[in-house]
Amino acid sequence: MWQEQEVHKVQYAVVEEGLWECGLSYECRTLLFKAIHNLLERCLMDKDFVRIGKWFVKPYKTGEKPLSSSEHLSCCFSFFLHGDSSVCTSVEVSQHQPLYHVTGEHVRLAQSRSLQGASHHPHCIHCTAA
Repeated sequence: MWQEQEVHKVQYAVVEEGLWECGLSYECRTLLFKAIHNLLERCLMDKDFVRIGKWFVKPYKTGEKPLSSSEHLSCCFSFFLHGDSSVCTSVEVSQHQPLYHVTGEHVRLAQSRSLQGASHHPHCIHCTAA
């Protein structure tokens, strides 16, 4: 019975050796930076931020008014290796107009306005572009 079983031998080869002090390969840095970015993204999503491209922003909730007339802030992160072993992050902060989550009511309102023809609504891109 033992002769009927196949014996699989796996040979492992060392592709790359190194210590953190010797620097990280490009592949290791890429994976590390993606892991850090994913962790930041999960933490921000738990705080009701949304991601738009590379930017993270916290939209206002329906009915919530901006605290001031100033613009909303958004941020994006990038990572780099300084020297051989120091992982650094760069945080870019930008201003933009306040954002809100789009609801079914917004969609119905837009559909009814398109059926009625263009009306002059102060927050409508189509109306303000004219």
